[in-house]
Amino acid sequence: MKLAEQIKKLLEQHTIPLHVSLSRNTGQAVAALQTASFANRINADIVLSLSCYKPKNNRSCITVYRFSYQDELNIKQPDLSWCPYDKAHLQKSSITKEYSHKIVGTLKNNLVASDVQGPYAVPYKPLIGMQSPALGFECGIQSIQECNECARIIYLSIVELIDDIAH
Repeated sequence: MKLAEQIKKLLEQHTIPLHVSLSRNTGQAVAALQTASFANRINADIVLSLSCYKPKNNRSCITVYRFSYQDELNIKQPDLSWCPYDKAHLQKSSITKEYSHKIVGTLKNNLVASDVQGPYAVPYKPLIGMQSPALGFECGIQSIQECNECARIIYLSIVELIDDIAH
């Protein structure tokens, strides 16, 4: 939760006015589909799922995921008012793919390339049901300092993505 709060704080201080919503508070447990329902209801521009763990090899890293059953086609999906949760990711799959590659590129420019993995297109459970572009970040961190640095680097990648989109 500390990582999410740090990124939120940095984004809200950015010169472009951004609205950042967290799907839960510290100590709260929320199911993946509840998060998806919330994000879909507010029509989020992008959804980030953040997970942290202590790496076994004592080396920090960031892995990026996007949801996929490998079922994307290069055709526009119809804009439906209702779609099954297991097909929701298809609504913005091409944009999500583009965003994931841009984010990973920025992360690799700000970290040792071997410390960044992905983007992986897999059925990543925290992103199920998301109609908005959604990316998952798994961060292997060992200390508060690494958490702060991870937040800063993810923030930079998001800001660069926003700047790219705006121009």
